[in-house]
Amino acid sequence: MTSNPDSAKILRKAFNTSYSLFTTSITIFPLLGMFGTVIALLNLKFAPAETNMEDIKNNFFNALTSTAWGIVFSVVFKSVNAFIVSSVNDTITRIHEIVQEIESKDKKKKKVKTAKEEVADE
Repeated sequence: MTSNPDSAKILRKAFNTSYSLFTTSITIFPLLGMFGTVIALLNLKFAPAETNMEDIKNNFFNALTSTAWGIVFSVVFKSVNAFIVSSVNDTITRIHEIVQEIESKDKKKKKVKTAKEEVADE
């Protein structure tokens, strides 16, 4: 790990952002499935003269398939999240502690430098 607090902060922010995007995807997949369902159902022609059972069957199958895939991916990502969440939280906490340690060392160095300058001025 670098002794630059800015680099550690950038790493922490990147890690938080990546994990946030991952957890957000868990809720986006079912929404995408619902969106696919709506699109498939909107393709149906509801006028009685235009009713074709093959079109209805295909669009209904597409609607159910998109919903199913949304649920499948959501469950997979939620399961993965259950395995990694504690490690991610530990890593975020450790990065935060490292940033604080680096900043604390920098403050001590500045105090020592200031004290040495004051002694040199006397």
